[in-house]
Amino acid sequence: MYRIAERSDLAALRDGVRRLSSATGFDRREGEEMALVATELGTNILKYSAPGEIRLAAGKDSLEIVAEDAGAAIPAIALEDGCDAGGPIGPEHQLGRGGFGAGLGAIQRLSDHFEYHRIDGRNRIRVSRAKRNGA
Repeated sequence: MYRIAERSDLAALRDGVRRLSSATGFDRREGEEMALVATELGTNILKYSAPGEIRLAAGKDSLEIVAEDAGAAIPAIALEDGCDAGGPIGPEHQLGRGGFGAGLGAIQRLSDHFEYHRIDGRNRIRVSRAKRNGA
């Protein structure tokens, strides 16, 4: 379990994802993509609800990342790619907002499975991906 309370926690998280993905047989690119997923989840925790936690798990040919925090519930529209709580964000605004609205979309694009639940006042995002190399 990785506690996410400050920016420096993201480096340890990325390293952990890289090690686990390598041990699971993911190639370097797949490992980096999963490290990006974990980093985006951790960055969202830092922006909106720190502290939080991220757990990693490996199956025979897959990785799972679960992020939890006690921040405000995520509106359904904000779970859509390129959107925030107010709806779609035009490209002219994404960079000015630090890319707000793009992170969850990237997480979804790089994952095979994405789910969000609000449980007992906590947000839980669970993503997983099967390795693709050699498949």
